[in-house]
Formats: sequence, C-alpha cells, structure tokens
Amino acid sequence: MDRCDAGGQNERGEAMTVLVTGAAGRLGRPTCRALLDAGFQVRATDQRYARDAGGADFRIADLRDRLVAYTLLEGVDALVHLGNYPYLMPGIAPQSLYVENTAMNAHLFQAAHEMGVSRVVFASSIQAMSGDRETGKPERPSCLRYLPIDGDAPACPANLYAMSKVTAEGLLRYYTGRSATLAATALRFPLLVEAGSGWIIKRSRQKVWPATRIDEGLSYLCTNDAARLVVEVLRQQKPGYHQYLPAAAAPMISTPIPDLVREHFPGVPLRQPSEALRSLVDVSQIAREIGWEPREQLPIEEDQPAPVPA
Repeated sequence: MDRCDAGGQNERGEAMTVLVTGAAGRLGRPTCRALLDAGFQVRATDQRYARDAGGADFRIADLRDRLVAYTLLEGVDALVHLGNYPYLMPGIAPQSLYVENTAMNAHLFQAAHEMGVSRVVFASSIQAMSGDRETGKPERPSCLRYLPIDGDAPACPANLYAMSKVTAEGLLRYYTGRSATLAATALRFPLLVEAGSGWIIKRSRQKVWPATRIDEGLSYLCTNDAARLVVEVLRQQKPGYHQYLPAAAAPMISTPIPDLVREHFPGVPLRQPSEALRSLVDVSQIAREIGWEPREQLPIEEDQPAPVPA
C-alpha cells in the first residue's frame, strides 16, 4: 500500500481512496459527501444502503465478520471508521454490544495494519471520559480532572458502550506503536446534531435536561463540522496516535460559563478563570495541529413571554 502525503494524495500522486464505515449513519452520510467534495475516492459501507452517500462506491457489509475487513480494505489508503453501535441500545445486552463493537474495531484495525493502510480516523465518544454524573444528581463528585476539558482528559467510562470506545483507543495506540508511518486519530465526538432547517433541538437559555451527563461539558457538535474535521485530519495528521475532543464553540445552554462552573463543577480545577471561558471544551489543540475550528451552532431557543395578568 502506498503511503499518503499531507495533501491527501498517495505516493503515486493519486487521490487517496478512503473506506468509510457506518456510511448510512448520521455522521457517515455528510462525511462521504465532504470527502468526495474534497477530491478523495470514497468506498462506503454499512449494513443498510444509503441513497444520499454522494456517489460513493457503496457496499453492504457486516463488520462483525473478520474476513469482510480484508475485502473492504483492498486497495484502500485510509480508513474512516464510524461503524459502531452509537450508544447503549434497547434490545441488545450491554455485554453483547461491547463484544460486537470491539470485534468490529479489532477486525478493521488488524486488517488495516496488515494491509499497510496509512491513516485511520476512528469515531470514539465523549462518553469514554465523561462518567455518568447527571444534572439531577449534583451531589455526585465530578469525573473531570480539569476544565475546560479536551481530548487528553483521562478515561472515565460509565458503561460498556463507553468502555468499548476506550478499548478501541487502546487498540489504536497499540497499532501506532508497531508502525512508524501509521497516523491514527480517535475523535471523542460529543452529541452530534444535524445542521440546517428543522433543528431537532435548540440551545436553551436556562434549562438543562435532567438526564444530561454534566461531565460532557454540555457539549455538542454539528455533523457538517464533524465531517469537515474528518477531512482535515486525513489531510493534515502526522504519524502517531492522536486523540481529540471536538465541540461547537458554545455549550448547549447559554447560561454564563461562571454560573455553570459554580453550579455544576465545584472543586474541579480550572485551567483558566471561568470569566475568560467561552466554552467548557477546549479545541485549541485541534486548531493548532489540524487547522480546524467549529463553524456552526444551534440556534438559541427564545424565552417564553411571561403571562400577562388578567
């Protein structure tokens, strides 16, 4: 397999061929389109067909089959692996979800290693480090070592889905340790929301959902920004293992940051004064190393007018 340069071409001067797993999913569809728009050759796969994959070479496959990984990665320069179960799902036992996610990841990463794939981008999750402290349980101690959080935050998984992501991050560290040329990046995505008209959710001026995992920093990311980050990682990433936490430029709630810190994060060390923070997530490392910054935000939900006395 030819190595890839920093501009997204292999040593033959051709556009990189990228395998995108989970291509029919919420992030997979815009990622395929963004890669094609950027000039990459895209091979897409999922267990269901996506009509809006932007003209990618689409193949139906089950990543739980070890041998499928080799067929999918034949002739591929880079792997964008989005194809896990996306959260603890009704109808599948947590231990089964962990086993299947881990099997899919091991199958693809091992095959990529054997076949000389130069770049791997993996959709990890903020749940790998956010614990299970909910806003409705303020008495529980925070899992965070510092604020604002970033991709280097220590792992703190609260369930077997999150543990499957931590395990995958460890696998990528293992494979980069065995290759001088592999560039592997785990993106600890927060809640992903789709941009455009018909927003499913909006930023609230005051409310936080009762079951919100508060140690996720009230973060989210628009799928177009996430797809654009994948493209830039493939273009810019240097060999070795990298781990980032991308997020929109402001939290899900528009309450002033100092008030959020006082209410939800007492005792968590601050790297900057709370008055200086625009967000509870620091994406400056991504900006320095990749040149990416978020562009989109959810609209702010307008306050309901107070009732007029009769």
